[in-house]
Amino acid sequence: MATITSNGTGGGLASLGASWAGGVAPVADVDKVIIAATDIIEIDGVYSWGDDTTTALTVTGRLKFSRTVTTDLTIRGGLVITDATTAVFDMGTVASPILCGGSATAARSAGITATLRLNKSAVLVLNKYGISVGFRSSFFQNGDVTAHRGNIMTAGISAGATSAELMILQAGESETILCLLKQLVFTSKRMSELLLP
Repeated sequence: MATITSNGTGGGLASLGASWAGGVAPVADVDKVIIAATDIIEIDGVYSWGDDTTTALTVTGRLKFSRTVTTDLTIRGGLVITDATTAVFDMGTVASPILCGGSATAARSAGITATLRLNKSAVLVLNKYGISVGFRSSFFQNGDVTAHRGNIMTAGISAGATSAELMILQAGESETILCLLKQLVFTSKRMSELLLP
């Protein structure tokens, strides 16, 4: 079990060793991951990060989901988007969206999707892991606006949940939050999936 940090020189594709300090990509279901402030790491396939103990992924730079291939990221622990203007969790932007409402794009017409799986654990406990989003960061970009600045979960999400409640501290972001919830997948210890409508 190690903590793998992005290279500090701009990042790169998550699959490439050169994108990571030490030249080795994170090991699935074992390593924790940190995205440094100066880096953009692009999710370009299927990944599972974290060791099911504490924080699995800390984003201080930009974590970007590919617009050219279908992607899938499982978080085995907490997800922290730090309180920094450089911290962006990018599953699509207004200018470059991924399958989720809005006008037609190349990614949509190609059937490209991005999936984020939360709460994978050998032993599930209510509120075991969560999403921490810094006030100055951008947790999700899609739809008409960027969802950021204090959008927080108001209650824990348990396995088998059919909805999630967020406190939205800026007006006009309901469409973006709905888009976010459509792309989240909550998992049980057996990885049975619930896709929100």
